[in-house]
Amino acid sequence: MAVDVTPAPVVTPSDPPRPAPVVVADDPPTRPDPQHRRPLTLAELADRAWRPPLALAVAIFAACGPAHALGHTELVYYAVLVGLALSACAVPLGFLASRHDAR
Repeated sequence: MAVDVTPAPVVTPSDPPRPAPVVVADDPPTRPDPQHRRPLTLAELADRAWRPPLALAVAIFAACGPAHALGHTELVYYAVLVGLALSACAVPLGFLASRHDAR
C-alpha cells in the first residue's frame, strides 16, 4: 500500500472575507392580553366527567367474560362490583350533563 504525500497547491481567496452584517433587534413584540377562560358550570363539568368512568366500567365488564371462562370467579365478582360502582357514578353525571347546552 502506497501513500502519496505530494503537497497540495495553496488556494488563496480572491476576495477578502466580508464581516457579517450587524442586525439590531427591535423591541420584542408585545404579548397579547391574556384571555382567561371562564369557569365551567356544573353541567359543563359533568359533561366532561361522565364518559371516562363509564368507559372504564365497560372495559371491566368486557374483561369479565374471559376471566370467567378461565375460572377466576372471585376476580369476576369483585370486578363486577367495581364496574357497577363506576357506572353508578357515571349515570347521574350523565343525567346532569344532559342539561348542558352543547353550543
